[in-house]
Amino acid sequence: MVLLASTTQTALILQGGGALGAYEAGVFKVLYDRLYETGKPLFDIVAGTSIGAINAAILVSHVIKNGNSWKNADKALLDFWQRLASPTPLSGAYGEFWFGEAGEDTILQKSLSQEDWKMYIRPQTQS
Repeated sequence: MVLLASTTQTALILQGGGALGAYEAGVFKVLYDRLYETGKPLFDIVAGTSIGAINAAILVSHVIKNGNSWKNADKALLDFWQRLASPTPLSGAYGEFWFGEAGEDTILQKSLSQEDWKMYIRPQTQS
């Protein structure tokens, strides 16, 4: 019987559940602050379901774009959620909706001309 040297791998598994994704971003920030060491991989495996898969994709994309470095991965994920959470009013035939800035980059906007898109935006008024 041949025994191979075991290699320990660390995995980050993120679950689905809509708003849970923002919570995961906060938890990831704490993990990053406590575990990240320059030049070392933070996690060997990153996976998720639903919104967790989106968070995982943001993290892995950041790592790949930065030469397999986890440096500032926390900021990449938090930036996504900050952008998604900032209020942008959208009103139209189906009522009024609030999207983050990301709502401005939706398929709806891309499918409409710039003039048509403007009719869906309710200007904010100052008091």
